[in-house]
Amino acid sequence: MLPGTNGSGRLIAEFFSAKGFASLRYDKMGSGQTGVPESYLEPEFTFGAVDYLSGLKGALSALQGQIPEGTPLFVAGHSEGGLWALEINRLLPDVFHGVILLATAGRSQCSLVVEQIEAQLKDYQMERSQRDSEIQHLQQSLQHVARGEPVSEETLPTLPALRGIVDAYSNPSTADLTRWLCATDPATLLPKDGKSVLILQGGYDQQVNADADAKRLHSAAPGSSLTIAPKADHVLKRLDLDGQPLNILHSLKYNQADRQLDPLLTDALYDWLLQHTEPSPAESPH
Repeated sequence: MLPGTNGSGRLIAEFFSAKGFASLRYDKMGSGQTGVPESYLEPEFTFGAVDYLSGLKGALSALQGQIPEGTPLFVAGHSEGGLWALEINRLLPDVFHGVILLATAGRSQCSLVVEQIEAQLKDYQMERSQRDSEIQHLQQSLQHVARGEPVSEETLPTLPALRGIVDAYSNPSTADLTRWLCATDPATLLPKDGKSVLILQGGYDQQVNADADAKRLHSAAPGSSLTIAPKADHVLKRLDLDGQPLNILHSLKYNQADRQLDPLLTDALYDWLLQHTEPSPAESPH
């Protein structure tokens, strides 16, 4: 999540620490101190889903080396990170005691991108028929990406900004990664019973929708726990609109120094962690 002195990732880590829970947030490739390898600009450079997961496994190994054996472990992911949290939990089902999904999409990433672009285009001065055509071509192009197929010139949208999105998803060096992101439905990665899953979502989130995403995940795993904070945004902070309609400019306030995590979400998180770390009656000493 957003870095900085008031980034939500830092606030969550501090919240965990104050409650007696250790946490580790690592810099994935291209962010923070990890940066990118020297070979990044070389033509043969590739970065796929397996490489992303290797970084996650490395962070897990580092954490396991610092805590007592048998300590309950949970994996949390924010936004796209929730998809990776679900995947690493699927691959290592005996490692984690639970999965925490923070403002995580309940649909494939490319489905979400198309929806977000369609909403943004409504603010542009263009004929509805042109807007519908652009969205149709964007959707078709990303469907080709999801299937691992080349995108033809006839399929591409005409707006340069939308072509840029398709180009980014079609980049040969990251084609394996973007194909997986485009094609993967997060609901299919959920544990079957869902009892070890916590879903936290904000009602003012303009990137992930409480109904279409959070509730869809909850429906796919009925045993999961779902908390929606009506006034929380995408970075889980309470957003006071001061009588103004919610708009894209509010995203500029994500990292404002005086903003705090929504207590409805932190309370739900703490209560859930307690429930999943306290020994059951059968395990309690007599």
